[in-house]
Amino acid sequence: MNGNFKKLCDEPELRKYFQIYKQLSTQEGFLMYGNRVVIPGQLKNKILSIIHADHVGITRCKLMARSHVWWFGMNDNIEKKVRTLQNRGHKVIKSWPVSKCPWYRNHIDLLGTHKAKFVIVVDDYTKWIECFNLNNINLGNIMASLSEMFFKILST
Repeated sequence: MNGNFKKLCDEPELRKYFQIYKQLSTQEGFLMYGNRVVIPGQLKNKILSIIHADHVGITRCKLMARSHVWWFGMNDNIEKKVRTLQNRGHKVIKSWPVSKCPWYRNHIDLLGTHKAKFVIVVDDYTKWIECFNLNNINLGNIMASLSEMFFKILST
């Protein structure tokens, strides 16, 4: 900051960031709070709309937001946005539609530790779990694992 940090902390809007400056960093040009992107004031409403686009309710909206973004007062802003929309008649979607048969809908996630990397697939209907060990998590390896799994399923 070239010695201007103390001067910046006297600015009312920036003073609150001084309290959390040890958790702030930059990554590829984005200001980060831990592993979440700090959202500037002028984008908060746009992000709130994106978070609530599926009408999943306050708890799920907060969960989604806390995984990706951050700003001062985010939780209160989410609660206010969702309650305002619910008061206008927006209904909350409580869950996924019921799967019609095995392998109709699948949940896929990646899991990685320092030593191992996996792609995990769960069939929504039967709750059957498939797990593939990957050397590297990249699109080619993921697609190869999924192709192998679906070929095995379709050939039985």
